[in-house]
Amino acid sequence: MTDPQSQELWITLRFKGYAEASAPALRVAELTLADLQAHLERRHGALPFAITQPGEIIEVEEDAQIYGTQELEPLYDHAMTIGFSLRSAHPLGEDLSAPQIRKALYRRLVSLTDNELVEAAGAPFDTYKVDT
Repeated sequence: MTDPQSQELWITLRFKGYAEASAPALRVAELTLADLQAHLERRHGALPFAITQPGEIIEVEEDAQIYGTQELEPLYDHAMTIGFSLRSAHPLGEDLSAPQIRKALYRRLVSLTDNELVEAAGAPFDTYKVDT
């Protein structure tokens, strides 16, 4: 402050308005702020306020956030398989128990790197859209 008769003020303004749905909200806020600052700096009207520091955008809220109307992305359910093996004494594997199968599957999963896991699982063989 250079003038002992003046005081420093921080004025927070909040606006509600509309813009094209395709326009990025932050860009709209930046342009609006720039226009408002230019207007104030030209001293239109009898405003008892002079800008000494540029304004800043602290928050931009879009109606989807405010009203919870954000459209959900569609979700899909994918059936996938992963191969693994284990040994048993029966030719058809009828002597295998759930704990044995689980242990063999677990061993297979933890032995694979991420790239190997993607390759081992392969592409989904049955996919359908699920209700969200």
